[in-house]
Formats: sequence, C-alpha cells, structure tokens
Amino acid sequence: MATPDTNGDPKSPSIITKEDVEVIVRRKLGHQDFRLISWKASLVEKSSGFLGVYFNVVAVVSNGNPAEVKELKFFAKAPPPSSSPQSNFLDRCNGFNKEIKVYKEMIPRLGLGRGDKWTVDFYFGKKDQLIVFEDVTVLGYVMPDKNKPLDLEHTTLVMKTLARFHSRSLLLEEKLQSEGRSIWDLYGPYLEEALFSKDPTSLEIRESCLIGTVTLIDEVARVKNFTSQEVDALKKRVKNWICRITELLSPSAKYRNVICHRDVWTNNLMFKYGHNNNPEGCCIIDFQFFRYSPPAIDFECILYLTTDKRIRDNHYDTLARTYHNALRDALAEEGVDVESCLSWKTFRESCVFAKHVAIIYAALNLQVMLLDSKAIDHLFDSKKPEVLEEALYKAGRAKLVKHQFASIAPYRERLTEIILDIRDVLPEEPPVLPILDQK
Repeated sequence: MATPDTNGDPKSPSIITKEDVEVIVRRKLGHQDFRLISWKASLVEKSSGFLGVYFNVVAVVSNGNPAEVKELKFFAKAPPPSSSPQSNFLDRCNGFNKEIKVYKEMIPRLGLGRGDKWTVDFYFGKKDQLIVFEDVTVLGYVMPDKNKPLDLEHTTLVMKTLARFHSRSLLLEEKLQSEGRSIWDLYGPYLEEALFSKDPTSLEIRESCLIGTVTLIDEVARVKNFTSQEVDALKKRVKNWICRITELLSPSAKYRNVICHRDVWTNNLMFKYGHNNNPEGCCIIDFQFFRYSPPAIDFECILYLTTDKRIRDNHYDTLARTYHNALRDALAEEGVDVESCLSWKTFRESCVFAKHVAIIYAALNLQVMLLDSKAIDHLFDSKKPEVLEEALYKAGRAKLVKHQFASIAPYRERLTEIILDIRDVLPEEPPVLPILDQK
C-alpha cells in the first residue's frame, strides 16, 4: 500500500492513499485533466454507525488555472476495528464487500432511472478496506433524528423513493427473463441472508434479540397491567415467530421478488429540504443487508422501523397506494405495465404476511437501533469490546433493554407500540410459505 499523504493530519485514516484520492477525483469530475493540490481525510466525530467507521475526505484540485481551484467533498467508510464483534459479524457475512458489490456492479446494472435521485453516487471501493461516496450534505441532504418517528410527509417521500429503487429491479428482471435468467442467477451468493441466517453467530444474535424482546414484554406488561397468562402467551408467540425468521425472510415462490434493502430506517435515510422546509429529496444508503424478497417486506419494514402507530393506523392505505402508484409511474417510463409485474391486488395480498414479518423484525431490531447516544458510546468503547459482545450476542441484552426502556421516553414509546402490535395483530403461529428454490 502506498504511503498516504494526509497533510500532517494526525486523525487521518491511513487506509486511504493519495493514489486513491486521485482515482476518486477523476471519477467525480469525469476526466483526468486536473491537479490534486492537497487532500485530507478526517474521522467523523460521534459517528452513529454500527457496522463501519466513517470519515470525510476533502480534495483541493485545479485544472491547471490557479484561479480555478475547487474543493471537492466525499464521504467514506471503513470496516469496524478487527477486534470488535461487528468486524466478526461483517467478516462472517462478507457485508462490507457485499456493499461494494451493490454500488460497483449491481446499481450500475439496475440503472438509476429518469426520476429523482434515490441513492448516493459511488466513486471508489477497496476490498475489505474502503468505500467512498459523494458527500450529499453538500447538496443539502441531512439525516433525520432517529428518536422522532417520520411524519406523513417524510414517509410519503420514502415510499416514492423505495418504489423507484424497486422498479429498477423489476425492469432488470423483465429483461433477464426474456433471456431465461433471473437476478438470482446473477447475484445469488450476494443475496443470501446476512443477519438472521443459521450459522452459530447469527443464532447467537437471534437468541440475544429474543432475550431483549422477552424483557420488553415484561416491561410493557408491568406498565399495561397484562395478566400472567397474557405475558406467557406473548412470549410463546414471539418464540414461534423468531424460530422461523430465516424462512420468513427468504425469497418467495408465491410473490414476485425484488432486490430489497431490508434495513431502511432513519439512520439509512437522507432528506433534502426546499425553501418552505418541506422534504423534496430522499436517498437510501447503506446496502449491507440487501436481500431478494417480495417488495412488501421493504414497504412494511419501513413503516415499523421509522414511523409510529398513528401514522401506520391512520395513513396505511394512502401510503400503500402512494408506493404502488410511484412503482407504476417508474415502470411506465420504461414502457412496462405494473399490472404485469406487480398488480395492486397482489401487492396488497403480499402486504398481509409482510406486515406480520415486519412487526417481529422491528421487535428484534429497534431494541438496538433506538439506543441513546450514551448507551452507544458505552457499547462502542474500543477499550471494552466485551461489553458490546455481551449486549449483541449474549444475556447482557436484557440489562441494556431494561435500562433504556426505563430511562429513554422515545425508546419506551416506540417499543411499547411494537409489543402491543405483537399482542393485537400478530397471529399465534407464522404461516408456512413456499420458498423460492435458491439452488
């Protein structure tokens, strides 16, 4: 590896080199008629990433005319420290390199379409080491506050953005089917389950998530005065669903599948605002858990990971129609009829099972996603990796969840709604679904 030139900045990550920056700038500008005057990479302070170390890259370039100097900004991420539990997880599922694959090969093949921007531009990927994107904050994009559920306006925009992303998958598969192939044929190994597979580490994660969910049931039961019979029934129901979570998230043999993001929550969304402070642009980021599933999985998971019960109950039909109309329009731009790909009737039918999957998925994931900053700082203290490992993979989840529920109001409110939906909406047993043959 070449020696990095970071202009003496002691915090600059050594993972990026001058040669890398020159490649990044060339791809950004679309030509090589420039001179790299200086560059700097600096760690993003107070990063909230669970599966990466984030940093900013700034390059100062000229095209030979001293009066025409530009400052270009980029956003980059590297894998977590090799000694951390997150690193072990990413290595197991090849998550970091899968994301490079998405941006370097899959998205260019899918195409971005003619509509609004739905993800960020990718400029550079180095296996096991580095991914570099455009810095969309320069364009005015900001990440929403994860402690505040998305309102109707933001959720509507997310659904339109999701539909544009899904439309690209449907369009590619329509073309491939005419050749006797499918997206699974092209990218099968990259589309396999990462979070809830059946390897030992994933089973440890699942068990820890179960511990956390059972703890939440106890806490909500105490506040809402559940009977002991109700508590026992809820715990049994949760276990039934968690035991089948891998199957439930598998590609469907009944419904049309697309490349799903499967992790669209507030920390993986960026919004741009107009002069009246209304959201007018949305980008989906972080494709580490992408999967081949019915699009209803993404639709329902967004609702349960980013909104509250008021939005879900009062605006569900409107949001479903918004998504499907946006899908229809995006497909029509390419001359494809939505009814031949994913009819309204079929989409709504698939939402019934996907809603139940999303409820249990939210119960398993929001207990970590919504941790407050103090808890995150404590868990991600690099000097104590065993603390994070205990909370992520072991029985320490119960203590963590109980403390957050008692002390953090947004955490308590959102998780209470999920537990109540488990009680009121989730069936006793998950359905038996036909799974796509993945061989």
